Amino acid sequence: MTSEKILSREEMDALLAGSPADTEHRLQGRARGVVKPYDFKRPRLFTSEHLRTLERMHSEFAEEAGADLAVQFAIPVKVVFSGFAEPSLQEHLGAQAADNALFLCAVEPGNAPALVDVAGDLARALIDRLLGGEGAAPAAHALTEVELGILGVFVDRWLAKYRTPWALRIPGFTMKAVSAVRDPQRPPKALAGHLEGLCLRAAFEVKVGTQVGSVSVCMLQYGIKPFIGAFCGGGVQGTEPPPDRSVTMDHVGEVSLPVCAYLGNVHIRVDDFMRLQRGDVIALGDLENPARVMVGGAARFQARLGRVKERLAVQLTGIVPAAGGRCTS
Repeated sequence: MTSEKILSREEMDALLAGSPADTEHRLQGRARGVVKPYDFKRPRLFTSEHLRTLERMHSEFAEEAGADLAVQFAIPVKVVFSGFAEPSLQEHLGAQAADNALFLCAVEPGNAPALVDVAGDLARALIDRLLGGEGAAPAAHALTEVELGILGVFVDRWLAKYRTPWALRIPGFTMKAVSAVRDPQRPPKALAGHLEGLCLRAAFEVKVGTQVGSVSVCMLQYGIKPFIGAFCGGGVQGTEPPPDRSVTMDHVGEVSLPVCAYLGNVHIRVDDFMRLQRGDVIALGDLENPARVMVGGAARFQARLGRVKERLAVQLTGIVPAAGGRCTS
């Protein structure tokens, strides 16, 4: 006869019923896994690995675009990547506000159409700034041909930056604005056969001075599909791998790097900082000698301060080594 304890009927019922705490724990465990419906009519083209690569690429673009546009507009500009959506082209066009500015673009290789849209308030503020204003957004109205032409300067600058990270992964990649789309409900012929096709829409929040608005880039998935392998370390479908590194280096050579010379620093009180006005002079402490030249946020060179004609300049005198090394002249 076994010495193990035999559960009573009451004990068995208690185990089967479980305590309220156990039940809550089980429900919480189920809630952690969110079930998402899968639409077999709209199969997803991008895996999570693809999207991670694309998200990183677009976040890096946003940071560089903000710095580049700040130079163009001579005003603080901040660009933040908001995320992706995968609507149909028809859905994307139908979601356009009446005063949005919409531009048709062409993507190569493949001659696939794409769209860039700028929110109405932001578009009018950009036009005002390009015309020498403060960047204020006039009352809402449909943009004229002249205004769209002026805004095209911004779109061209945006695309010049946007295509660079793509070109690093896809040899020969270009994306250029073709024309403005006056009425999203009457799309141009280039889009007529693709209205039901799915898109990859990348959305950005753009702040120019005090004006905030959105910019999005919408690319048809059929135009991106041949390049999918490039986002997971593979090659581009239908193309041969480059025979050497020269093609890659040609594209890398187009990437801009921020370079600044660090001369010195000074500490000031917060109340003094709050009283600073245009024209005030801040005296630096002891200047660094030699000065440090920063490339991409890291010290790369030593330099001597000088002048070229009417402009301040630095002459490189040495290379800052990796940690533990000695400086070379």
